Amino acid sequence: MGNILLRKVTDNFLDDLAQRIDAVTLLSLNIPEEKNGYMQITKQRLQHMRGYVCAEFSAVAEAQRAVERAEEEVRVVLNLLRYGPAVLYSKGLRVAVGLQGEVQPIIRTTAVLSKDGQNAELLMSHKGPLCPFDLCENTIASMERIGILTMAKLLEEPVKQTDFEQTVLRSIHWFATAQTQVEGESELLNLIIGRLLPLSLKEPHAYSRRNWSGEKL
Repeated sequence: MGNILLRKVTDNFLDDLAQRIDAVTLLSLNIPEEKNGYMQITKQRLQHMRGYVCAEFSAVAEAQRAVERAEEEVRVVLNLLRYGPAVLYSKGLRVAVGLQGEVQPIIRTTAVLSKDGQNAELLMSHKGPLCPFDLCENTIASMERIGILTMAKLLEEPVKQTDFEQTVLRSIHWFATAQTQVEGESELLNLIIGRLLPLSLKEPHAYSRRNWSGEKL
């Protein structure tokens, strides 16, 4: 999607990634014991990626800057991905999309005690998503049907985007941001901004170089 390649983190993917990192480690000047220790640590750390979806991005830059650019590109793709669950899943399932560590289900524990010391309750409530966003073939087909993949193609060449296309992408950004809000007022504000953006174009149809009549975005 755009400049990002999404890959499911399978065992084969992890093995290949570990081998590529090990090849670099073996080129270092460290003693064999240090190399073996580092390769073991690498394998352990990579296990935390198992079951996730990896976003792959290529750039000519030093390591830290490459990470920053990758996250910038991923954030744009996340805007499109967040549109998917909002349309394809029931809101009650609270399906969410984000980078690792940003979205995770937890059980919240709340202790309630009366001032007179006669009553006490320990309340447990489930917070976060109740259902994962599964990027399976059926989901991808549905995303294509509602126009998400069409919009993703625009991300490949930002300089060629028309005013209309840029406005649609900004509108999707605010819609996606609304999905991450906890307070209802903040969610509504973001939705209103996203809804009003297309109205800022005097003649939306005059800015598009594609036929959007079949899209549902």
